[in-house]
Amino acid sequence: MLDREALLHLMGKIWNAYGLRLDQAFRDAGVSLNAEQFRFLDLVRERPGQYQEIYSRALGRDRSSTTRMVQSLLRKGWVTRIPAKELQDRQELDTRIKRIYLSEEGQKMLDLVAQPVRLALLPLWENLAGEEREMLELLLKRIYSNIL
Repeated sequence: MLDREALLHLMGKIWNAYGLRLDQAFRDAGVSLNAEQFRFLDLVRERPGQYQEIYSRALGRDRSSTTRMVQSLLRKGWVTRIPAKELQDRQELDTRIKRIYLSEEGQKMLDLVAQPVRLALLPLWENLAGEEREMLELLLKRIYSNIL
């Protein structure tokens, strides 16, 4: 039986191995996207219009690396940043605060890599019975909600 620290270490190893698998899948598909960019775009699709710091915390990244990621994605046209004061609610008075959204090009990129992502994930599940998959998903969701 793994202790909590060993379990967290194992989860980190799984996360890293999954990233390597995604990177290879994207290279094989001839797509100029990496696992970190995919994870960021996927999070923005899942939770649009958040502040950069929210995405930073959700991905476990520091502020400066998140800033570099956002700038890179902006240059590629995959995300947009909209000053909060320009949004409908206009409750945010700080003009430095910007919300991040997936652009149409970003959505196209995620659509393009949907199949390679599925293929990269398939081997992760193939040795698990349906009931085991459901239990693993339930437990991982519970761990994730406890972390947030």
